[in-house]
Amino acid sequence: MSTEIHPSNDTRAQGTDLGRGSWTPAATPRRGPARARLRRLHRWLGVSAGALLIVTGLSGSLLVFRQEIDAALNPHLLRTEPAATRVPLQQILNGVRQQYADPAPTRVRMPRSRDATYEVWLGAAPERYVYADPYRGTLLGARRPTEFLTGWLFLLHSHLLAGAVGGQVAGVGALALVLLSVTGLVIWWPRRAPWRAWMQWRASLTVARGVGGRRLTFDVHRAVGFYASALLFVGGLTGASLAFPKAGERVASWVTLSPTARAPLAPASRAIAPMLPVDSLLLIAERAQPGGEISYLYLPSAPGQPFRVRKRLPRERHPNGKSFVSVDPITGQVLGVEDGTTAPRGARLYSLLYPLHIGEIGGAPTRLLASLTGLTLPLLAVTGLIQWWRRRRPDRVRTSGD
Repeated sequence: MSTEIHPSNDTRAQGTDLGRGSWTPAATPRRGPARARLRRLHRWLGVSAGALLIVTGLSGSLLVFRQEIDAALNPHLLRTEPAATRVPLQQILNGVRQQYADPAPTRVRMPRSRDATYEVWLGAAPERYVYADPYRGTLLGARRPTEFLTGWLFLLHSHLLAGAVGGQVAGVGALALVLLSVTGLVIWWPRRAPWRAWMQWRASLTVARGVGGRRLTFDVHRAVGFYASALLFVGGLTGASLAFPKAGERVASWVTLSPTARAPLAPASRAIAPMLPVDSLLLIAERAQPGGEISYLYLPSAPGQPFRVRKRLPRERHPNGKSFVSVDPITGQVLGVEDGTTAPRGARLYSLLYPLHIGEIGGAPTRLLASLTGLTLPLLAVTGLIQWWRRRRPDRVRTSGD
């Protein structure tokens, strides 16, 4: 992404053709200082963030199909034979605690289909996932986040395998992608009136055939950069909001002129007493918020913390839902109910960013489009870096093939 995607100034062949294997861009016409500064910014951002965008683009393209890839590679953990009834979830959690004493379970990913299994998270990070058969109660195995392909890819994509610092760097890279998309489109845009710039537009939207490497690299970067600019802008913006969630929520609330603060929950009991069975707490939460699909259970890890049920209600676009029921784990009192469909406008806008980022917003077609968009990042990064490198060479005008 470090170079020009501007249209030619006259016809298809901007630059000097020195034969099939050699082409060099023509000298850039005199432009205003603002446009020149944008060009330098675009080039600097592309060179600086090129390697990062290659990594996030390739990993993100695969992660669009994360669930399908994981299920195909690890069916012994993620798939089971359905039966008539399920064993109590509390029984499964007791078995997990017996076999894996430390760290304690913190979350349970609920089955999304009849043949799916429970995924129990150990530790806050989490440190390990444990899988259990809902119908027989047997533990199927465990794995750490870096021990399977899609888990490793997710940590690479979201945190660059470097923890919290890596997550911030990835977020900065997403912001750089937003700027690259905007500056690239401005540089590309013809300066003439549309009725006088038809040849420029046509040259900018296609790739010449039968040309040398220099010309091909230039045309591919320019055309692909234009076609992907809107999707890359959305991908960068949503990625940055996920990397910096508090800032993303504040911006969404500011844009929609809605409050940011959620209704406070009633405090949970801090008494030293046994927690009610998870299955009983689930029934209480279901009565408090009927309908929808339960996606996650959040288990209290310290006195005073609630037991939380996360649900996806009808009309919610987030794949995991943004509706919650909080229950006192000792007394069974309902502490709060959050309905994602009636949340403030800012919260609803922010909840759309994750499904937009992974392509879930429109089903299979948009997932495929999101995956293909991710693949444009390494293509644009490589072609941009090649052009930047060639600009630095003293012998830019060559008479031999590339």
